[in-house]
Amino acid sequence: LNAWLETPKYNFWMYVGLSIITCGIYAIYTEYIMAKDINEIQHRYGLMVNQDLALICLLLSIFGLSIVSLAIQQNEIN
Repeated sequence: LNAWLETPKYNFWMYVGLSIITCGIYAIYTEYIMAKDINEIQHRYGLMVNQDLALICLLLSIFGLSIVSLAIQQNEIN
């Protein structure tokens, strides 16, 4: 996502560190923000945008299904 957004917004080590410190709250927040950024990228390139992606990813992350959220995001990127 960093390459498409043309900004160093996502950093793996910061994600891991803040997720541990905040007991997973930062990970949930990041899932939501990544889904919003995917929608922005899709809109920028004229692709079909799934408006519910951010909400779906947020709910899946809250219920402990972050891996499913990541898989859905990857599917949207592909």
